[in-house]
Amino acid sequence: MTDSELELALVGQGVDEAALLNLLDEIDAVRGARAERLAGGPAPEGSKALGLETMALLVKAGVDVFPKLVGSLAEWLTRQPPGTKLRIKRGDDEFELEGSMPTAEILALLTASRT
Repeated sequence: MTDSELELALVGQGVDEAALLNLLDEIDAVRGARAERLAGGPAPEGSKALGLETMALLVKAGVDVFPKLVGSLAEWLTRQPPGTKLRIKRGDDEFELEGSMPTAEILALLTASRT
């Protein structure tokens, strides 16, 4: 995984195919970011599995696009049912976002994960 790749997994009671597709659309709307579904492996704890696929995406974006991408992810989370979380993995670092976490705090986590 390079610095410009993030793995996003949906976690929570309200997580389903529609939520994943909605998140995919949200990411695709960010200029300079693209996402694709990840296949294989067990579904994250608390999520619903779709066959062999997990509720996860691989997001590729330049580091300069991260602020806009993170802002979109934070906004998307505020529109989801309570308890919906995004598990983000960047390299060997992993953390979860939930609710109305401020964009600056999310960016700080991403930056800290690379130092």
